Amino acid sequence: MRAVLYRLALTLNRPAANALVFMRKNQWRTASEVRGIQESRLEVLLAYAYHHVPYYHRLFEEKGLAEGGKLRLERFSSLPFLDKPLIRANFRDLVSDEAHAMHARENRTSGSTGEPLVVMQGRDAVRVTGGAVLRLFYEWHGLKPGDREVKLWGSERDLFHGGSWSMEGLRNWASGVKVQNAFRMTPERMRAYIQSLNTYHPKVLRGYSSNLYELARFAEEERITVRPPGLVISSAGTLYPFLRETMERVFGCHAFNHYGSRDMHNMAMECPAGNGLHISSFTHLLEVVDDAGRPCPDGVEGDFVVTSLPEFTMPLIRYHIGDRGTMAVGACPCGRGLPLIEKVSGRRVDCFWTREGNIVPGEYFLHLLAVHLKDNPISKFQVIQEDYDNLRFRLVLRPGGTLNDNIRKEIEEKTKLVLGLGCILNFEIVKDIPPESSGKFLYTRCSIPGRSQPTMQEEARPPGSSCP
Repeated sequence: MRAVLYRLALTLNRPAANALVFMRKNQWRTASEVRGIQESRLEVLLAYAYHHVPYYHRLFEEKGLAEGGKLRLERFSSLPFLDKPLIRANFRDLVSDEAHAMHARENRTSGSTGEPLVVMQGRDAVRVTGGAVLRLFYEWHGLKPGDREVKLWGSERDLFHGGSWSMEGLRNWASGVKVQNAFRMTPERMRAYIQSLNTYHPKVLRGYSSNLYELARFAEEERITVRPPGLVISSAGTLYPFLRETMERVFGCHAFNHYGSRDMHNMAMECPAGNGLHISSFTHLLEVVDDAGRPCPDGVEGDFVVTSLPEFTMPLIRYHIGDRGTMAVGACPCGRGLPLIEKVSGRRVDCFWTREGNIVPGEYFLHLLAVHLKDNPISKFQVIQEDYDNLRFRLVLRPGGTLNDNIRKEIEEKTKLVLGLGCILNFEIVKDIPPESSGKFLYTRCSIPGRSQPTMQEEARPPGSSCP
């Protein structure tokens, strides 16, 4: 009955239901036909932005994208990239004059550069990119609405508010989703999570890549048998080969990579063929560019630049999202015309540890410093665990921003909640936090010997393997 009611609710959500029907039908078109649909949707977005968003009206005029009242789509690539400083500086002018009618809501994100950001998003656009696209991805793997799912995900509500009921909790119950808090990874809880996994019999286990890996590794080290779910979906981090191999060995099923973000939602996922991640081209335009902003050839790594096609409330056009990756050479044998990402290589988040063996995912601090804090003075951050009881916060403050006692106290309280009351916090205010020599940014880094994850040069190899 629960699954039937949930499917009925999905069909009544007209924007998402219509989008799903369209994507389900048109995913099988040729690559050229898919590009044509994408260009048509891009043209609609650009026309709307020109007439309703002050920032883009000025920009299109300056760059010659609008000429005599008509849009010149061939000049799209001349538009400068949108980044976080630009969004902050032009926030009001980036919001549509019809935002209220689109039921605009605030969304907070950190992206992949440790820089907190607030964006406005429309209700229907979120239902499409956050709901319909994921539903399509699930269908590729035979998953139906209401199928049981265990989600190893971050839950600030459970930590900060005692796990009280919410609309999100009701939606999870109705949709058959059982959430296991990734922010509470103690040995006792991990045993309970595995027991729940074995008794709930989910069709899908989904979670942060680092937490799925640590849960699998814990089960293997403790010799706990795991009843295989239907499949594993890894999100919020790069699914390196050794992570995938460990998950598949322990969970006894295939693991698939999913790519998304808080500000852009679901963008790409592997199909059962496993030849790369299909981009949701009907909702997102993803470009891969080099350091000079030029398009990278397929097979060459570059920066991801993304345009959300359904988002009219606060259009993010050519948004420099902060991730890096490579487009695949060739098509997928599954027959879909959706382009493929060969790999996403821009994200790395270390887990933190307590002496008792409790695991705290780095995502906890992304949520705390970028999403949870209100009136946030932090423009960029990096958290380094130098010892079990020693944490260093490297912070870049906004112009005029100060780390006042209230903010400092809240960070300390929320950190000690997961790492223990004896944890010592050191705050370091810096002018900038550069990326690693590889070009990747680490928002969290664990430096405890034997606990840290592979370095940038080692991350393609299993821990303990030697250099070639």
